[in-house]
Amino acid sequence: MTAFSAYKQGIKFTFKAKKIWLWLYLINIGVALLAAIPFFNYLDEKAGHSLEMDKWLEGFNYTLFSDFMNEYGDGLQAIMGQSQLLLLVFFVLYAFLTGGILTIFKNYVKAQEDSKSFLEGCATFFWRMLRLAIYFLIMHGFILGVFGALFIAIIGGGLPEDIGSEVKVVNALKIMIPIFLLFVTIISMVHDYAKIQLVDQNPKWLFSLFGEAFGFVFRNFRKVFFLYVLNILTFLSLFGLYWLISSAIAAQSMGSIICAFLVGQLFLIARIGMKMLNLGSATCLYKNIQSSSN
Repeated sequence: MTAFSAYKQGIKFTFKAKKIWLWLYLINIGVALLAAIPFFNYLDEKAGHSLEMDKWLEGFNYTLFSDFMNEYGDGLQAIMGQSQLLLLVFFVLYAFLTGGILTIFKNYVKAQEDSKSFLEGCATFFWRMLRLAIYFLIMHGFILGVFGALFIAIIGGGLPEDIGSEVKVVNALKIMIPIFLLFVTIISMVHDYAKIQLVDQNPKWLFSLFGEAFGFVFRNFRKVFFLYVLNILTFLSLFGLYWLISSAIAAQSMGSIICAFLVGQLFLIARIGMKMLNLGSATCLYKNIQSSSN
């Protein structure tokens, strides 16, 4: 199976799992509302009757934004601090849902359509998915720290007076950013296939998955990388389309605001679909390679 064939099969799997797609959308909306409701309640209480709020419809204005933050910034910072806890909630929630999504895709590969196994998969693999996510998050942090230290060493120090020339900084970034992105991409691919192997093999211990996932990715690097690039290009295309449409909508009336909201919701649905496409196409590629090697 080629990477493009796995990509097409992943699209099929994604649209086949329409119920799961809807559940994920509703969960995202629920988390977003938990973050947004305190903000809008505070805004309505403090500035809801102010004529200054109408000026926001004309577009971004730095002076207006500065005055707004000086007047209401303390309360907003407290709300934003509380909202940051929801990032942790979403991180844990995504680990919970990933096991169910991959269980569904594994069943699709076996030509079964038991959507009831979704919650069972969520519960069965939750703690191991969460630990796996934490381990790979530490890896990403380690890579960021290494590249940060190398960057500081290359430009001659972290202080402005030590740098000497902006050209040195730009040249260092031109070299390091592509290499950094390559490392991040590889770690992300290994993480995806470690999750797939976790659901496929259901091991009691996680550490065996690290070597197996790294080995699988590097043995099949061309296919795995090309599939990952296909998924990234699909996301960038959707994001570009969203940006063009949202830029063309001028939020100057209630109708345009509603239109912008609907476009944003469609983009949210598309982003959820992209996550499912990434996991579904990778699952299909993994199972096909595994069956061919046996």
